[in-house]
Amino acid sequence: MRVHALRVTAFGPFAGRVEVDVDELSAQGLFLLTGPTGAGKTSVLDAICFGLYGQVPGARQQADRLRSDHADPGLAPEVRLDLTLGDRRLRVTRSPRWQRPSSRARSGFVTQQASVLLQERAGDDWSTLTTRIDEAQLVLDDLLGMTLGQFTQVALLPQGQFQEFLRAGADERRKLLERLFGTGRFRDVERWLVEHRAATRARVETAQQAACSAADQLHGAAHLHDSVPDDPADWPVWAEQVVTAARQRRDDLSVLVEQSRDVRDGARRAHDAGVQQAELRRRGEAAKQRLSELESTQPDADRMTATLRAADRAHEVTVLLEPLAAGTAQVSTAERAAAAALTDVHRLLPTLLDTLAKHLGDQLATVPSDRLAVWLAALEAERTSTDRAVEREQQLAAEVARLGRLDDEATAAGLAADEAERAAARLRTAATEAPATIIALRAAIDGDQRLDATHDHLAAAVERARKQADAAARLPAAERRLRSAETAAREAFDVYRRGVDTRIDIARRRLAGAAGEIASGLADGCPCPVCGSPDHPRPALSAADRVDEADEAAAALAEAAAGEARERADARVVGAGAEVAEIAAAADGLDPTMAESALAEVTEQLAAAAAARTRLPGAQAQLAAAEAAQSNAAQQLDTATQRARGLRAQADNQRAARSSLHASLVTALGEDLDVTAALQATERRGSAVGAALAAVSALLAARSSHATARGHADRLAHRHGFADAGAAQAAALDDTARHELRSGLAARDRQADADADVVADAAVAAAMAAAAPDLEGLAAAAEMAEATHEGQRADLVAAERTTARLDELHAALRTRFDAWQPAQDAHRVAAGLAALAEGKSGDNQQRMSLSSYVLAARLEQVVAAANERLVPMTSSRYTLEHTVDKAAGDRRAGAGGLGLLVRDEWTGDLRDPSTLSGGETFQASLALALGLADVVGHECGGTQLQTVFVDEGFGSLDADSLDEVLDELDRLRDGGRVVGVVSHVDAMRERIPTQLRLVKARTGSTVALAG
Repeated sequence: MRVHALRVTAFGPFAGRVEVDVDELSAQGLFLLTGPTGAGKTSVLDAICFGLYGQVPGARQQADRLRSDHADPGLAPEVRLDLTLGDRRLRVTRSPRWQRPSSRARSGFVTQQASVLLQERAGDDWSTLTTRIDEAQLVLDDLLGMTLGQFTQVALLPQGQFQEFLRAGADERRKLLERLFGTGRFRDVERWLVEHRAATRARVETAQQAACSAADQLHGAAHLHDSVPDDPADWPVWAEQVVTAARQRRDDLSVLVEQSRDVRDGARRAHDAGVQQAELRRRGEAAKQRLSELESTQPDADRMTATLRAADRAHEVTVLLEPLAAGTAQVSTAERAAAAALTDVHRLLPTLLDTLAKHLGDQLATVPSDRLAVWLAALEAERTSTDRAVEREQQLAAEVARLGRLDDEATAAGLAADEAERAAARLRTAATEAPATIIALRAAIDGDQRLDATHDHLAAAVERARKQADAAARLPAAERRLRSAETAAREAFDVYRRGVDTRIDIARRRLAGAAGEIASGLADGCPCPVCGSPDHPRPALSAADRVDEADEAAAALAEAAAGEARERADARVVGAGAEVAEIAAAADGLDPTMAESALAEVTEQLAAAAAARTRLPGAQAQLAAAEAAQSNAAQQLDTATQRARGLRAQADNQRAARSSLHASLVTALGEDLDVTAALQATERRGSAVGAALAAVSALLAARSSHATARGHADRLAHRHGFADAGAAQAAALDDTARHELRSGLAARDRQADADADVVADAAVAAAMAAAAPDLEGLAAAAEMAEATHEGQRADLVAAERTTARLDELHAALRTRFDAWQPAQDAHRVAAGLAALAEGKSGDNQQRMSLSSYVLAARLEQVVAAANERLVPMTSSRYTLEHTVDKAAGDRRAGAGGLGLLVRDEWTGDLRDPSTLSGGETFQASLALALGLADVVGHECGGTQLQTVFVDEGFGSLDADSLDEVLDELDRLRDGGRVVGVVSHVDAMRERIPTQLRLVKARTGSTVALAG
């Protein structure tokens, strides 16, 4: 990496724009960055870091005060860095987040979010690669190959830090080396091995508990009195013996169950035979008893047979007796109907039949049929006369109805004439009002056309006002979100800072309690990891609040989580700031009230224009209709007047015709014109005569059919052995009675046959001849055999269930026992590796943890590279030596390997670095810084840094030492490297002619090039 130019605007102490041509400064390979304290020497280095990483080292980034306090309020802070990375010439232009004055009146400041522009030169032109912060950082990180922390240690050599590193304890050295070399993965390996050891131990314990549980379950399922063997190695043989004994008991019970089953089946068969013999004896005795009873009731059966035969013969005659009875009932019904009908005729026409009253006083059954025929002829003649009267009266009713219609038509014609005259009057009024309506419509159309012309312009204005109002309404919420995000970012930073403090405090407490931690792991006979002695007479006591490596790791994880939370909070601040800027631009300086007022005004105007556009077609149609109506008004008025005259004449004609018809009807019906009453009276007489005709005819027909049926019935009864139909009817029975008699006789015959068969059966005869069986004794024997079998079968089922359960538990015990040993072997390997990585194993001769070993190797490389610088700077007097012994302050278990000593070649002694003088300390720390820069650069992929800066500390050197240091810095220029020295020491200004001087003033710092 080579820096070519730097331009800074409103950044740090620089109020305006400051440009530094680094290529011109680098012409001699060595230049001095000088100036009084506070002039901005460190800010120049911060600007380079900000251009590359968007951040500055240390607490200056956290202070969020990168913009110059001396700059004009509206001047944007900016850093532009021209550099070469690899073979690519790039330009990075960055601006941090800052507060710019708002464009709106009385609104304070608006947060302007950070921005970046990454460009690459192709020929003489610059092409834009990206304007996204994340994409730009990805490109730069890929080309640089190191983090900001590594860059500040490699390219910006901080001497003060390396003096502390030289004199610090092992824990501080460890933190710096871990941060620079990224060896946290080795501590992760240690942590994983420890966790893996705990996991395998847990698996061993789980497998052991599972095996013990299986053994206990097997013991409980077998219901044994003795306990489980103490030695787990005896469990497989013991379990096999338990299962074998259970199987033997099961097989013995199976044999007993088979024997008891045979006994039970024999007892059952004996009992069933006794029950069968007793049933045969009962059936034979019952059959004999029923045969005796049937023989005593035989006379009754003979009488029932005779009755049934007579009823069967009478049934052949009764097929005609039923119609005869129905005919008798029909004749009686017809006589009653005829009497009622003739009574009605006599009431309405008393003179029609002169003998009717006399015969109605007697029973109509005594009236001979020839007399009824005379009545029929008279009734027929009367019905013919009544029909002619009905026809005449119906004609008169039609004339009366026509009279009513003529009256209605005359009234309707008069009403229509009145309505036609009123319509003509309305037409006259409308014709008078039409001109005024037309004038009003034309005026309204002119106004609507003027409003319609502004509609499109107003629609665009409403859309603009709506966007402004929406943006103005959303701006306060967006600003609140930004403030909330800034507050959350500050809180996240506070949490992160507390996490850092907590981690440092835990590390300090663990370091302070390292003796107690080591002592807690001591055991008699085991060597001490510090002194190696197997005796521990006075081990240190652990503090009550002792912390261990797990606490330190948890604190580190909490710190990392807090750091990630802080980064997310910062990203949310960036997003919220961009949102505020976008919304503020859309609001165009309007507050919500003003924007809503403007929107309401143009919306109201647009609504009026839209309403006018909507009304315009209807109004134009109304105007056309009004003009057409005006042109037709006179013609419609004449037509209405003529129609009214015609309707009036028609009404007069209808009234004249009605008067003529009314006069003729009065002559025929009288003044009342009650043709309906006359018609109803005639129709009642006709109905009564017709009913009498039908009733008398029905009576004559019923008498004739009844006489014919009686003759047929008497002849049929005589043929079947009865004197007449009455005798046959007396002997007849209905179907149900005959069925019951026949069924009873048949059942009697079947019962006799069945009982005879039972008595004749050989088995029944043999059972009755033998002695009666002892059923109670046979049942008791069968029950005892059943109980014995069921008890033995239940024992067998329990034994089978127990044996199956023991087989399952035996298999489970064998499986769990087999899994126990591999788990123990795996835990043994995991425990050995974890102890080796922790430095607690006897195989680890240095008693160093894996991470300490890796850091020791890195420190050994740094010391070797540093000695290449230190030897010429100290005239070959001093060299640094790396030692694997525990250094001061390195009291953690498994630590070590980070010790530093200084060898004085003049005396041959090894010295602690703290014994060096101030100038010697500066030389040694500078050598360490340069050596570390070489090693870290190689670690980061061999990144070539062609521009480096060496910070302060030269004031502690005498003239000769200063010459030697400058000679070493001159050697740094080999291969085209440029070295910038940051110092305000006068001797440095005298020895380095090429200088970039920073001038401090009340209005801000400026730069000047000298040399």
